[in-house]
Order: sequence, then structure tokens, then C-alpha cells
Amino acid sequence: MCYATSDETQRCFREEMFQRRTPQEYNFKDLAGLVAAQKASKVHCRGIKRDCKLNEIAGFHVTENFSLDVMHIVMEGIIPIELGCILSGLCILDKCVTLDTVNREFRLLWG
Repeated sequence: MCYATSDETQRCFREEMFQRRTPQEYNFKDLAGLVAAQKASKVHCRGIKRDCKLNEIAGFHVTENFSLDVMHIVMEGIIPIELGCILSGLCILDKCVTLDTVNREFRLLWG
């Protein structure tokens, strides 16, 4: 929805403080940048990992969607970041769990 950086989201708290993403910038700058980024082995460009299939719906564009998908935010945003912080604390800072133990438990869970 906008081009906020991680730093900006910690300092800015009102919508007008962020640059909104537009369909034109998404289609011509973001997706073009994504192609260049992928050629350089990067996974995203300006927050875009791939073009959204929903943009193929006539009259719809993700940049104009004002209804946030909670599961998208949770699964692709909050959980990976917070889980990374928790595992870093347990494995690196507190040294109470090893990475081998975490990997073994994940294999049991999804094995």
C-alpha cells in the first residue's frame, strides 16, 4: 500500500507521512525493478516479490485495495519476523537451544 521502510514504520504513525503505492508505479517501476532484481538473484524489489494474480481481475488493482488480508500480513509479515527474533534470542543470546535442536523439532513437526 505504501513505500514505507522498516525505519519509517518505527518513526511515522500517520498515513500522510508515507508515499502511497500507485498502480502506475507498481506496474512500471516496481515490476520492472523486480525483473532486474531477480536477474541479480534478489527475491524482491520495493516490497514486491511477484505480480499479484488479483491484478488480472477487471477493475481491480492491489494498490487500490483498502481491505487488508490479515492472513497475508500474519503469515508473510509478523510471524516470520517475530519467530526469527525469538529463535535468535533462544539460540544466540541465551544459548539455551541449539540450531540443530530447532531443526530436528521442525522436521518432527512437518516430517
